[in-house]
Amino acid sequence: MGLWDRIKRALSGGPAFDPMLTRDRVTLVPLEGVRVPTSEDPAEWSVFHDWLEERGDVRAELLRRFERHEQFEEFLAANALTLMGELAVHLTRRNSRAWRTNLGLTWRHGLPLGLSFRMADEGRPVWPFVEQAFSLPFFSTVEELGIGLSGMEPLMESENGVLVRPAAQRLRRLTLGDFTFPDECELSWAELGDVGSVWRTLPKLEQLTLQGSAVLGEVDAPALKAFSWITVGVDDDDLDALEQARWPLLERFALWAGSSVTADQLQPLLSALPAGVTSLALCNTSLEGVADVLASLPLASRLERLDLSKGTLDDEGARLLLARRARFPRLTSLDVSENYLSLDGMRELGEWVPTTATNQRDALESDGERFVAVGE
Repeated sequence: MGLWDRIKRALSGGPAFDPMLTRDRVTLVPLEGVRVPTSEDPAEWSVFHDWLEERGDVRAELLRRFERHEQFEEFLAANALTLMGELAVHLTRRNSRAWRTNLGLTWRHGLPLGLSFRMADEGRPVWPFVEQAFSLPFFSTVEELGIGLSGMEPLMESENGVLVRPAAQRLRRLTLGDFTFPDECELSWAELGDVGSVWRTLPKLEQLTLQGSAVLGEVDAPALKAFSWITVGVDDDDLDALEQARWPLLERFALWAGSSVTADQLQPLLSALPAGVTSLALCNTSLEGVADVLASLPLASRLERLDLSKGTLDDEGARLLLARRARFPRLTSLDVSENYLSLDGMRELGEWVPTTATNQRDALESDGERFVAVGE
């Protein structure tokens, strides 16, 4: 029996899994101002466990069971309603109202680390569920948040100040547009709206993933280390916002630029990336001239990982990249999946650097034309 089935059984009045702890006796103490371990040091977790246990906090038992693999899911299911309130219902695949939020959890030592709310049916906004979670002590250790889509409206229209709540200030990793395409939504249909509130309210954010069209606003992210924007295309305003972004600690940058953006248009943005960037992804992008542009940048000498997948790279483009290989002395990983390379082209790249080159496409199937993998 899986976790969600156990929770459903417990919520429907099934037998308790642990007679030593009833719902009436569950205690959760506030963790505001308390240092929760973020390392894997057993000594730190032992001290934190003892601190919780001294206060009769149920999370001490969660930690113990998780570490010892002693019926952690059964214990969680038996006490889900007290720990998570009404949100426990949404851990089941579909509730009695016949719509879903698909709440998902990941764990660190038995405490909630990641929280995700997938797409809400019937046009219902998903942010109220996030607000509800942030009001519960059980979710006060969450550092990773994924938000799906809210019906047909831009996602951020219903955010309504949720990100200014104290619990949100613990967030270090955020995904807006947390869905699987094309199974749940076409990428071209996903609208995030204005994400400017992210920069204003989450200055400690270290990783941001955007999936869908968005208005970036003035990008000021002093702690951000990884940025990824998965979209069908960007325009001049988007490129300007990225070029002017303030993110001094950035290490990983990924952009699905779309078919209308050329390598020359990307050059100012790539030139403006901070010196710490060692991982670059230019995916779903027209790649004519990309070898010349990349090789001309100081960035080339620092790159360790380069992702050019889902684009229009062919054997000629691969040969141009190989001719400039000396400009990439630190490169250890290259991804050219879903391009237009022949077996020879893939082999030659693989002789230079470890290369991923799966699912190559054939231009002959599109009358000799080459297109990015994901279009409008």
